[in-house]
Amino acid sequence: MTDETTKVVPAWIPAVREFQDYFGQYFPHLLDDLDAAGIEMGWLDSRVFGNRLETVRRSKAKHELAKIRAALNLMARHDMSYWQPMNFELFCAVKHRGDEVAAKADEIFKFLLTLDEWQKDEELDGILNRFFVEAEKAIEATPDSSNINWDAVHAIDVLRILWWRNTGHDGPARALNPASRFASFLKDGFEFLEIEGDHLSAFRRWAATSSDKE
Repeated sequence: MTDETTKVVPAWIPAVREFQDYFGQYFPHLLDDLDAAGIEMGWLDSRVFGNRLETVRRSKAKHELAKIRAALNLMARHDMSYWQPMNFELFCAVKHRGDEVAAKADEIFKFLLTLDEWQKDEELDGILNRFFVEAEKAIEATPDSSNINWDAVHAIDVLRILWWRNTGHDGPARALNPASRFASFLKDGFEFLEIEGDHLSAFRRWAATSSDKE
């Protein structure tokens, strides 16, 4: 919509005016500068909706990971001798007929050949161990979906940055006074962004999550 150097296009003016209505009371310098308000609105929108927080249901992910490992082991230890005619057919289909589907199927065949080679060279177990150790670390490092409203938690994080961008001050990091100006800002931010959930509960969850990372 806009960046640090462009002006608000006419079609976006109503949306930017709405942004000013919500946030002008907290950032008065944006009330008389449509383009500056447009920049902040575009930044907020891209951070909240274009950079959503990734979450995972850890128990399910680990269960699926175990199934993937079993499948890779099965494929690596499967007798592939009867697949040679298939390899030849795929080669002909790609080379002589330009068959794009066959070309993609051939990529699967090449992967199976790689697994077979690792197995014969006695490298497979070490490679799989490394892969799945790293996969489990990644699962543990990703927030668990559980029953937490992570969209709301993510919105708190982004709104805090918006506050800093326009005031030069950090918002509260631990305790939040429900009657404070910053709490009202978060409430209005949730309404503007149409984020479902309570801003105070989301802040408490955000603070707890932030503490876990320190």
